[in-house]
Amino acid sequence: MEKQAEAQEEQLPYKHFYSGSFFSLTQPSRRGGRYWEAMGTLLKEGFQPASVSDVVRSVVEANNSDDPLVLKGLRTRNDCIFKHGTFYNKDADINSLDRDTADVVLFSPSSLRLKVAPNSRILRALSSGDRAELYGVSKANGERKNGPFDYSLSRGIVLKYDELEKAGMNRHLPLERAVSHPLWMALVKDVYLLNEYTKIRFSKAREKGEENAMGVFTPDPLDKSTTHFVHVSGSSYNGALALKNWFFYWDNYNLLGIPKKNKKKTKT
Repeated sequence: MEKQAEAQEEQLPYKHFYSGSFFSLTQPSRRGGRYWEAMGTLLKEGFQPASVSDVVRSVVEANNSDDPLVLKGLRTRNDCIFKHGTFYNKDADINSLDRDTADVVLFSPSSLRLKVAPNSRILRALSSGDRAELYGVSKANGERKNGPFDYSLSRGIVLKYDELEKAGMNRHLPLERAVSHPLWMALVKDVYLLNEYTKIRFSKAREKGEENAMGVFTPDPLDKSTTHFVHVSGSSYNGALALKNWFFYWDNYNLLGIPKKNKKKTKT
């Protein structure tokens, strides 16, 4: 409780909300959590979930800023499963963290198009399993039923899948393709920010002897009308984007939260 009060008093600009495996001496370890469990705790604490653009900005700030609150916030995590409170790890490698976002991507197999909605209000509404089902997301694979996730009813940026394939899908990218990839550009928008993030990710990749990074990965196959949230990997997978559709699956989810007063409003 003392650590939690200290974090709130300092008004950290970032905080992670973790829903996943957690070892405890008094409670058995769980295999993982679910997306909506992290989202529900994040919203209750007065935070807004980060978009891909927010995650990119946080990585750039962490590497270029000496602000101790930025660094502390990005090393702070709330346990959303066992309710152990907030934990701060001063030795955490910020560049290695995987982060989930509230950016949604809808796939339409009939038109072979993706609709990208950064910082989706619909994903922010998924604060419980019942609400996720209510909003038309299948427990099995993110397949859409009737509801606000319907492709034709949702606003967003439309991208043709064949153009994404030409730019590079399901593999890591050379630098010149990463910085101009249509999905990265649609999600980040700020060209300067994307360039700075690209420099960091490719620098980390080259430290491992790898030339490519920042790939864009989708579930296989994309043959149904499915809803995906966007996951941003850390250094272990070279800062890649992954479109995930397991809202109900047991996994480790790590949503980056931003205090509402620091979050830019969106009409998406």
